Amino acid sequence: MSVDGAILSSDSTPNTVPGEKFYFSQDKVSFSYLSGNGYPGSGDCFMSPSGKVYVSNVRVVYVANPSQPNFHSFSAPLHNIRNGKLQQPWLGANFYEAHAYPVPLSNLRKPGVVKFTFQNGGAFEFSTIFKELSARIPEGVNPLEESLPEYQAPPPPPAYSASD
Repeated sequence: MSVDGAILSSDSTPNTVPGEKFYFSQDKVSFSYLSGNGYPGSGDCFMSPSGKVYVSNVRVVYVANPSQPNFHSFSAPLHNIRNGKLQQPWLGANFYEAHAYPVPLSNLRKPGVVKFTFQNGGAFEFSTIFKELSARIPEGVNPLEESLPEYQAPPPPPAYSASD
């Protein structure tokens, strides 16, 4: 799990890692991540009123739009987001809330609560796809020992000579 760890293309979409395929994306989603016990300096707090969430077979990525001064993106492996629950309040937008656990060498220090609020629908689809993809992760994978996948740039296109 990492804040501002997603490598984005020029159009602010996340670059894929080897073997990754995105299955879901939804814009007009707000985001919050809270950790600690509520006292200043005891945890982290990141929020965005609007952005786009992506779900792949590897991770969940949130990209704030517009970027916030101290927050641009959030990325977490699927198995580091646990005990999630779709909430459908009587008043207000549907949201998905779960416990998020940091990965080694990330810039988040403690486990926290992540919340995606879907302002224009998509919460049910997000929840369904997230649960289906998470269920495919093999048993015995320790989410606290596996780091985020590294991005590898695609090879440059071959050079053409004037004789071609």
